Amino acid sequence: MIVAILSHSNNTFAAAFQLIEQSGKGAGNAHAGEAARAEDASTIFFNPAGMTRLSGHQSSVALHFIIPKFYFEGTSAFNIDNPTIAATQLNQVPLDQGVGNSGGGVNAIVPNLYYVHDYSKDFKFGIGLNAPFGLATEYDKQWAGRYSAIKSELLTININPSVAYRVNQQFSLGAGLNFMYATVELSNAVDYNLLYKLASFKNSQLPNLPLTPGNSSGDGIAKVRGDDWGFGFNLGLLWEPKQGTRFGIAYRSKVSLDVSGDASFSNPSDPQSQQAVEILRGAAGVFKDTDAQSSIDLPETIALNFFHELSPNLTILGGINWTRWDRFENLIVEFDNPAQVDSITRLNYENSTFSSLGLNYKYSPVWTFKTGIAYDQSPVSDAQDRSPRIPDNDRFWLALGASYSKNKYLSIDVGYAHLFINDIDIDSSDAYSAGAHTSGYHRLSGKYKANVHVFDVQLNWRF
Repeated sequence: MIVAILSHSNNTFAAAFQLIEQSGKGAGNAHAGEAARAEDASTIFFNPAGMTRLSGHQSSVALHFIIPKFYFEGTSAFNIDNPTIAATQLNQVPLDQGVGNSGGGVNAIVPNLYYVHDYSKDFKFGIGLNAPFGLATEYDKQWAGRYSAIKSELLTININPSVAYRVNQQFSLGAGLNFMYATVELSNAVDYNLLYKLASFKNSQLPNLPLTPGNSSGDGIAKVRGDDWGFGFNLGLLWEPKQGTRFGIAYRSKVSLDVSGDASFSNPSDPQSQQAVEILRGAAGVFKDTDAQSSIDLPETIALNFFHELSPNLTILGGINWTRWDRFENLIVEFDNPAQVDSITRLNYENSTFSSLGLNYKYSPVWTFKTGIAYDQSPVSDAQDRSPRIPDNDRFWLALGASYSKNKYLSIDVGYAHLFINDIDIDSSDAYSAGAHTSGYHRLSGKYKANVHVFDVQLNWRF
């Protein structure tokens, strides 16, 4: 049975599978104070009320180059806590450790595009195209943790039309709609030799085949693919009590997805294992290609941010963002094949925060230099709740950047961030049933060493 987790990628850099890389201008500040900054068209995403501070029609396009490094060090064995494994006397047998790559990081490019139309001084319309969530990890098919994860990919495209209205000199309001398309692909190995051995342990009438559980030649690949459209909204308030000081409050709603698609189960390379899986398909009706579906709520967020000019050349900005991850207790994948038991994966996520602080120094009329730090909490705190699909932990951001204004119509922003990630302990089992530590048949124990580089560039055009 497949393990299906829509979660943090090595390519997502707020915690779990949320992407905070929605602005190249804010990248050099570790995205501090984004809901209050309101200096370019990317405010559509962070706080649509900030559009009232923009004059003229404006457009921004950004690219974020994400280079993750995640390396697993540990062991893979049959799960000694599973009573079925213990009964079949496999609890002391190590798995084939595999010869494949145990680093699941996948380099990625995350784009953003925004446009603000200046109807009047007090009323603005904008539209954004971005990817608020994403997931991409991929291991070799023979790596030690193949029964938990091989490929995990979640891609989103979000269309975000928005409006903003200036109530008076101090207050502005904004609102937007989110039309989000998501596509998912998840795969992992299936230990057909083990499953046949467990079946024959319960049914002595099955042919006695000389199979070795945990041998990669007896593996098949289980793959789930699906997609869906989801809908949500975002709201924003910008308060500027005096010139050069402003506070932003922004809310993005949850987006519910009912992902539907298909599940496939490939054949093993070993002829005897192939015979075993054909017997399982015929006798029990399992491991047949079928349709599948899963429901997921992408979480809502709240941002409380500030922006303050300490002097004509020095600005401080920062704040805290809260994400409601506790909706992710279990993820259930349902198969249309009635013989294929639903896969239930325990996630047990907790709510988390992203806290940040940044400084801008205006060196000259055309150059501004930036720096920022951030502390990003992971929603996963227990090694038994982690999956190699989502080797997530708390991380510390250190960022640098610069803005160059060629003239009042054209400017460019560049940024770099290094993410220092605590060692990621993992002691997880594949989810053949409830996803708890005692239910999976295979167990992966060890830790990941991880760090991430993020390079950002943004072009701004006012006309």
